[in-house]
Amino acid sequence: MKTAILFVAAMLLVPPAVTGQDATGWDSPHAIRPEQQRVEVKDRVEIAADVPGKITELKATARGDTVSKGDIVVRLNSSLVEAQLKEAEAKADSNVLIEYADKSLDAAKFKLQTKQGANKVAKERNIDVPPFSADEIRQLELEVIKGEAELAKSKEDKHFAGLARDTKNVELEQYYIKAEIGGIVTDTHKRAVGSAVRQGDPILTVVNLEEVFVVLTVSPKYESQINIGDKVLVRRVFADSAAQEDNSGGGFLRRKPVAEGSATPTSLPAAQNAQTDVKTFVGEITYIGSSQKNEANLMEIEAVVRNELAGPGKYWLREGANIDAVILPAK
Repeated sequence: MKTAILFVAAMLLVPPAVTGQDATGWDSPHAIRPEQQRVEVKDRVEIAADVPGKITELKATARGDTVSKGDIVVRLNSSLVEAQLKEAEAKADSNVLIEYADKSLDAAKFKLQTKQGANKVAKERNIDVPPFSADEIRQLELEVIKGEAELAKSKEDKHFAGLARDTKNVELEQYYIKAEIGGIVTDTHKRAVGSAVRQGDPILTVVNLEEVFVVLTVSPKYESQINIGDKVLVRRVFADSAAQEDNSGGGFLRRKPVAEGSATPTSLPAAQNAQTDVKTFVGEITYIGSSQKNEANLMEIEAVVRNELAGPGKYWLREGANIDAVILPAK
């Protein structure tokens, strides 16, 4: 019994696990409610061809397909470059010319040393006429110089062959196109295996929705209260057409009055008992724009919000999604 009591006491002292960012404060009296809000893609990449060619492999063939960063998503016909690479590799790996030049130089040096040695012996024996003339010796010295030059050239040729091999390797990589970001394919640009593409032609458009921008417009009267780094709460709203007044403009959602006695609309649930109808995300303000760029003289605020998957290839926050948001100024 005593052991059980100690175990319970120890469990009570353990701090609760952190389950995510602090999403409290929606109903705070200090919360600033924007006039409009929308979701924008933060990371969008258009995968294009760096070289002209014919598509031989396409990993993503339809909108909604997913790719991972670093995946080879497109292969172009590279048979010619591969053949050129093999030739460059053979030249870069070969030592035949260097070995031949080295042996030729050794032979020239040996001939020169032999004849120079014979002349030296003749001089030591006081022979007036050496066996080999000065012209013959000079000719052998030139052969040695020539051999040294040929050896240096063969080594230089091998070096340039290595550079040509490296260049072909880089060129070959252009035929294997990788995804610069992971995400969802939103456009295939009607490309298929067998399609011919020119340099710069788009092949796939990929968006990464792990983080998104939430763009808010607020009255300039709040300018002194809002700062970079302030927290933003964003609710993913689920609404039927009857609960919406206006959802035009890529995700703007306007409040619609509710008649007394009618059911609470799921478009903008503010009560705490509406948790089954909404999902809340936490973001941080990263940009505060000018208030002079729109007719209503509203300030544009941009926040980065961490997104979550709602299913395979499906995120809660996406362009056009109905959202509601509040800004929580730092105290």
